[in-house]
Amino acid sequence: MKILDLTVETHSAMQYGLKEYEMIHPDLFAHYFRYWANRENFSDNIISRNDLELRRELVCNSLQSVIQSIEDYGLPADNITVILFTGQNTSNGHAFMNKDEITVWIPVETYHTTLQAQVFLTHEIIHGIHYLLSPDFSFGNESERVHTGRQLITEGVATYFTMRALGISESEALWADFLSEQKIDEWIADCRRRLTELKAHCRKTFSNSDGKSGLFHADDPSDIFRYRAGYFVGLEFVKWMADKQRTEHEILQLPRRNLEQSALAYVSF
Repeated sequence: MKILDLTVETHSAMQYGLKEYEMIHPDLFAHYFRYWANRENFSDNIISRNDLELRRELVCNSLQSVIQSIEDYGLPADNITVILFTGQNTSNGHAFMNKDEITVWIPVETYHTTLQAQVFLTHEIIHGIHYLLSPDFSFGNESERVHTGRQLITEGVATYFTMRALGISESEALWADFLSEQKIDEWIADCRRRLTELKAHCRKTFSNSDGKSGLFHADDPSDIFRYRAGYFVGLEFVKWMADKQRTEHEILQLPRRNLEQSALAYVSF
């Protein structure tokens, strides 16, 4: 795994405008501004230099142990580049195919605690490994990105294998410490209580590519259907699948068609 730290460079380039900012790494920013941030809302005042250095240190201090945990768990980390940069505070990262390699991108301004760094760094790298081993799960346009079935599977995979690689609880894999323990426990209890409804919603919207299912948003804490419940259902699905495999690692290499059929079967009972 190769690590490319552009944090200071991108932070400095912000001051000279969007064109100079994007020229730091054109492939990264072509992807980032296509799917995850709005060029029209570009700001050069996302984070101070002092805060940036603190967030960068937090991420860097966690990254090596995260990589070691992933490798110790037996997952391949070759042909993956992790880019650290200063983003627009819109997402804590993801992964995309870049030529023959996977690029995992990490906007350090979105990381606030050690546990968040450990959990979400692992989560994003797992996305990259999954796309590397099963490329049909990567996306090349917006409708593919927000396809409900694809998101259900890929977010479930990333959450499950984060839990397994780090040896942490389900609640930590789902939320780290973004919410209080009480709030996480209440959220999980609500998801479990309404799992039949959530599965029915997943089944109904499985083939939708309009991004309106709400399952992977964090818009309304009072409405479980619009507060990340898709991650919970995805995790439950991958746990269910893991019990059916010779080794759980096989899930990462299963063809998309096979996993989609299995996911539809899971949300249909």
